[in-house]
Amino acid sequence: MQIFYIVCFFIGLVYTLTAFIVTEILERFNFDNIKIGFGKYKNFKATVIAAFVMSFGGAGHLLSRHLVPFAATLIISIAAAFLAAVIINSLMKKLTEKRK
Repeated sequence: MQIFYIVCFFIGLVYTLTAFIVTEILERFNFDNIKIGFGKYKNFKATVIAAFVMSFGGAGHLLSRHLVPFAATLIISIAAAFLAAVIINSLMKKLTEKRK
């Protein structure tokens, strides 16, 4: 299971860096922010999704290395990922509001 968490962490890391670079390039050419989602979840951005995946992988890897039971590792990893996604989303909202 550690390999799964490590893969999630690195996918999230690469996805975060790619999303950041692509967003910066698109903003330089005055494109609107690309948003992912539907309905009331239209404001999800690629960076928030990447933060979730990266946090899930990182927390899961750290917890599984310290011999925490599988169920506890999974629950804590998901909770940490949601917390990181909420924090990143609120920071992104504040940054985009300041730019306007």
